[in-house]
Amino acid sequence: KNYYTNGDLERNFRTLDNFRSILETYYRNEVLKSKILYKEGYPIKWEDYYPTGKLEYMEEFHKSFDYYIVRKSFYANGQLETILELTNSKKKIYDYKEYSESSVLIKEGKMVFNEAIFDYQKFGKWYVYDITGKMVKEEFYDDGKLSSSKSY
Repeated sequence: KNYYTNGDLERNFRTLDNFRSILETYYRNEVLKSKILYKEGYPIKWEDYYPTGKLEYMEEFHKSFDYYIVRKSFYANGQLETILELTNSKKKIYDYKEYSESSVLIKEGKMVFNEAIFDYQKFGKWYVYDITGKMVKEEFYDDGKLSSSKSY
């Protein structure tokens, strides 16, 4: 354990078993700042928190440590901002959704993890919505690049 000069807990590192450990860091008021689960020395699950204590970001990796199982980000008010979620582990295909701060879906589509470039790429048809949730555009992606779009 490490402490700030005022005596508040700054970080806490614990070994859970022979393979896993956890690191928690805190803001000066001892509100959780981040929590990282390690497996065999690699971060496998990571959570970051706003100073208010609300979740800001989380990611969880596959046991190979190469790609996400899920990644989420949140607005300061606690509402979901984005989610990237593995739906086909064999082909490494993901559903992606993005929301407004008032929880209205504003964008959705598919992504694929490209092992050659070690990154996630948009593919296929994507939908874009206005702030009321009405679809305003369709976008079509090939190899992560916008190939065409259609507005409504």
